[in-house]
Amino acid sequence: SFSPASPETGQEVSFTNESTNADSYQWSADGTSFSSTIENPTFTFDTAGDFEVKLVVTNSAGTDEITKTITVTAPPVAAFSFSPTSPETGQEVSFTNESTNADSYQWSAEGTSFNSTEKNPTFTFDTAGDYEVKLVVTNASGKSNKLAKSTGSTDEITKTITVTDGGGNNNACNLPDCYVESTSTLSS
Repeated sequence: SFSPASPETGQEVSFTNESTNADSYQWSADGTSFSSTIENPTFTFDTAGDFEVKLVVTNSAGTDEITKTITVTAPPVAAFSFSPTSPETGQEVSFTNESTNADSYQWSAEGTSFNSTEKNPTFTFDTAGDYEVKLVVTNASGKSNKLAKSTGSTDEITKTITVTDGGGNNNACNLPDCYVESTSTLSS
């Protein structure tokens, strides 16, 4: 047997030898460097995938073997960027999800109404200030990124976005940048 039952990349897997009447053991897994003669070895898989793990046991009467498939998954890793990098009030900000091994997303920004489950959402900040934008990602395997700060089947990242006052009076013309220089009256 092995534990955990659904390991992730970078997570140590412990193998428990449940053989009887054996004097020597040979463990291996195709496509990996795993090879051991220890009765109860451990191994860490570096890549995700299905691996055939074989145990060959021997005693003076002969040999026997068993093969089991281990499915190793990759944990989600949260990452994102945003544009423009220095937004102004009233300017739409586009968020680009750069996460890996994730299939659901939860965006939020403290102190705003920004809340989205879209992969690449947009949001317009109405007031100037520093905003902590958080992205929480989850993958279907239900595994967590043990190497990063995460819980359950998620990983998260928070970035600060500084929104500056765009000036003007919220007029589409952004007064005083554009204004009327002259008027004329036409008559027929």
